[in-house]
Amino acid sequence: MNINVEKLNPAMDFIKATLKDGLLTCEIWDRETGLSFLSHNPQPVGVALFTEVTKTLATALSDSGFPSLNRYYLVDLEGTHLAMVILHGNDILQGLIMNSKKVNLGILLSIVLPKAIEFIEKART
Repeated sequence: MNINVEKLNPAMDFIKATLKDGLLTCEIWDRETGLSFLSHNPQPVGVALFTEVTKTLATALSDSGFPSLNRYYLVDLEGTHLAMVILHGNDILQGLIMNSKKVNLGILLSIVLPKAIEFIEKART
């Protein structure tokens, strides 16, 4: 995989600036190794967990004859937490944990998600 890690910084800056105090953690990592390229409030256990959940979900969908995962999935967690996992192809995952009371879903889905995808594509060398 060829990724320019320095080009990921604008992605993280944009997400932090847009989601403000609604963003609790954000990580961008190698799907194969689980190694993080860049993080805001790192959560290595979360990276390992969501790597495995993504693999299990993809397998379950395939085995059931359902369409495959596309670009992201959302998980509504207890309390005021929301998780989003963005699939950047087969090699990179990005996870965000947010305060659902402080993040506007419209902004998350219509602004943050497309820009996150665009930033990662620009970081590929």
